[in-house]
Amino acid sequence: SHKQAFQASYSVFDNVLILVLLVTSDGDF
Repeated sequence: SHKQAFQASYSVFDNVLILVLLVTSDGDF
């Protein structure tokens, strides 16, 4: 249960990280 919630939050963090990488690599940052 706790591990599942941790995985969910990590998944959200991973999505944000990918989004940041995409924006920075696009040169808009």
